[in-house]
Amino acid sequence: MLYIRNLTEKSFTDFLKKFIVSGIIKDDKLYCPVMVEIVRFNIPEWYPKKIIDSYLSDNYRTDGHPYTYQERIDKNINFLIKQLKNGNFRRAFIPIFYPDDIRNNPDKLPCLTSLFISYENCKYYLNAVFRSQDLLLGFPANVLLLLKYKEIISKETGEDIYKLRVISPNMHIYYRRDKDLLKLILSEEFEHYWNVWIKPLEYRQI
Repeated sequence: MLYIRNLTEKSFTDFLKKFIVSGIIKDDKLYCPVMVEIVRFNIPEWYPKKIIDSYLSDNYRTDGHPYTYQERIDKNINFLIKQLKNGNFRRAFIPIFYPDDIRNNPDKLPCLTSLFISYENCKYYLNAVFRSQDLLLGFPANVLLLLKYKEIISKETGEDIYKLRVISPNMHIYYRRDKDLLKLILSEEFEHYWNVWIKPLEYRQI
């Protein structure tokens, strides 16, 4: 698992390079399991603004999903806050993935499955577990949204939430679909990472 301790928008390109070097290819995606810790994160200049504007809107829906992350977090966030206020950080947990999703929306299952608080080295962390996540188009917007809730939890509980930790065992890049975006991010190093790392992986894909 690729572990990044303090990701910022300025270090995102280095993160992407490590991701490519550590990844494997299956079908049309480059995969790498990732755990990333973040204190602050601004959306990189290359990220499509229309995604942020729509993602953070109250009525956002993607691909016909019958819910949004915000709706599900807002519905349960007070439980997490109450548990942390009472000192029960081990119970400060909320599900985003509901059992009924399997029966009612098997093709529209949430990628974000849960949020919970942990206490490590005398500091609180907000942990977000994703069953799957698009690194280039999904991850930055998800981080922006979750950092908003990190601040809400801190304000409501009076506790400093030190970092957001994103755990994503199936993080991936649609490397052919987003080839132009990779070119933009990697700039003059694109040809190296494409020819030396990505193309050979295609021949050895699982």
